Amino acid sequence: GGLSIRKSLELTRAKKEDRVQGQGFGDDFVSFGANTPTDKSKTAEGGSASKGDKMAMDPAPPTDGMLRSTAGFEVNKKSPWSRGQAYNTRSSDKMVDLHMEILDFVSFIKPTKAEVKRRETLVDFMRQVCADLWPESELHVFGSYATGMFLPSSDVDMAAIGCNESPVTALNRLARVLRNDGNFDKIQVIAKAKVPIIKWD
Repeated sequence: GGLSIRKSLELTRAKKEDRVQGQGFGDDFVSFGANTPTDKSKTAEGGSASKGDKMAMDPAPPTDGMLRSTAGFEVNKKSPWSRGQAYNTRSSDKMVDLHMEILDFVSFIKPTKAEVKRRETLVDFMRQVCADLWPESELHVFGSYATGMFLPSSDVDMAAIGCNESPVTALNRLARVLRNDGNFDKIQVIAKAKVPIIKWD
């Protein structure tokens, strides 16, 4: 008795796709519904082509690094996270292909263990410097590093609280320490900003 939830969703999605196909989006429109037939799967008389006919009508893969999917659009296999593979080429459920590409992208873009360790070392160093300069101060980390959402090229945002002197004086003292350390480049105190900051490479 009754349709399964998955079957009901597939029927609902198929009805929506039938409506979309009648709205004149053109041959380059790609539906993300399951089991959506393409124009190439039909003969000139309007009937369904056989498996052999469909295989014969599929275009040969281009030689410019792009793969053409059965839905009729190009997929870039040169994306650095794709590792040479193509998405949306053969799977009947394109949402699965999108899901797999998102997982590959996240794996590619997330910082490596070495990048995480380098940031941890920097924060520990800055905490020690602030403790030496202002024993009652506290160093707080905020932004993408604090939330764990940082990218490999992201900055580490830090704020020293309780330095017991003006922000500009404190930043200039910190700049001298960093210059003497020798491991920081392009140290710059931006004193006229609404919130004075120090930045470096």
